[in-house]
Amino acid sequence: MACELAYVGRPEDTFLVTCDKRIRKVVDQFKGTDLKKQQEWKIPSSLDDRSIKRWVPPNVLYLPALKPGELKPVQGQKPLNL
Repeated sequence: MACELAYVGRPEDTFLVTCDKRIRKVVDQFKGTDLKKQQEWKIPSSLDDRSIKRWVPPNVLYLPALKPGELKPVQGQKPLNL
């Protein structure tokens, strides 16, 4: 879902928030792989638009790696990590 949101929106504004280090590792590996290799990984389906550009990896916010006070609070919201 995060890839889809990055595709339809702005990738730099799309974040996948997780505590699962495996998800972070998969996204990091996908981001660090050249386009030709990404094409090899692609699994076609009936909804496939045949474009690897649709699979835009989002930014990953890995919560266990954050230090206290590192997240900036949103206006009107209490801080998430004290």
